[in-house]
Amino acid sequence: GNQQQSLSNVLCLPYTAVIWIPNAFSPNADGLNDTFSIKGISIRDFNLRVFDRWGSKIFESNSIYEGWDGKAGDRICPAGIYSFQLNIRLQDGKNLFHSGTIHLIR
Repeated sequence: GNQQQSLSNVLCLPYTAVIWIPNAFSPNADGLNDTFSIKGISIRDFNLRVFDRWGSKIFESNSIYEGWDGKAGDRICPAGIYSFQLNIRLQDGKNLFHSGTIHLIR
């Protein structure tokens, strides 16, 4: 008879999120590293908070496309070390939390 055979290959790759967090930025309007911005793929929800050395919140964003410009409202923040907290929900529903420091260079 007439026998036909069909073959199929299915490749299942593990789900991986990629997140890049800088450790310094220089908001001097030169077009290079002017904002503290988180970059990533596979991110569904996002919350970034930045704090001064006294623990006061000086910046918050719920958009991965909005970075901190080194200001607290209209006030230019001095050079120094600032802390941040990052909450992310990935496309697969996993929640990630990361805290760290960012060096503001003037």
